Amino acid sequence: MQRPARQVPGRCFLLMACLVPIAIGCGESPTATAPPPAAPVQTAAGPIAEDLATAAQPGAEASPGIDLPPDFPADVPIYPAATLTMASTGGRLCVISLNTPDAPEAAWTFYRTGLTEQGWSEMDASQANGSHFVAAGKDGAMCMVTVTAELQSQTTINVTIDRGEGQ
Repeated sequence: MQRPARQVPGRCFLLMACLVPIAIGCGESPTATAPPPAAPVQTAAGPIAEDLATAAQPGAEASPGIDLPPDFPADVPIYPAATLTMASTGGRLCVISLNTPDAPEAAWTFYRTGLTEQGWSEMDASQANGSHFVAAGKDGAMCMVTVTAELQSQTTINVTIDRGEGQ
């Protein structure tokens, strides 16, 4: 009797769906921020000063009071013209959420290309029912990105980084 073929993209999407809530609610000294008044934005390259033109990720913004975690990997790109809406770290995991008015396909293509350009090896990429997913690995770490179309012409991007063992 033959075993049915494994559906890896579905399992990766399921893994991502499970990791995001865990990263937000568990871990060693987790930190999460909620939106209060305006604050400077940080990208993977560091804080954006008043002049966005000098930032490594031009056009990136943040909801008031939300910054990228200081240990956010510099080799994970931040979608330009997106708004950072959530950032959390705990243990090996780092999770951010971004919103953009751009189409999901544009953000998905950006992360597929950007991660590869930064030396990540794409392990999975799939699309289903309006959701897009990409998983990439590098030096024992894993980066998982889900891109979903929301109501009111908004796209949500969730980036989860698992730093791997000993990280």
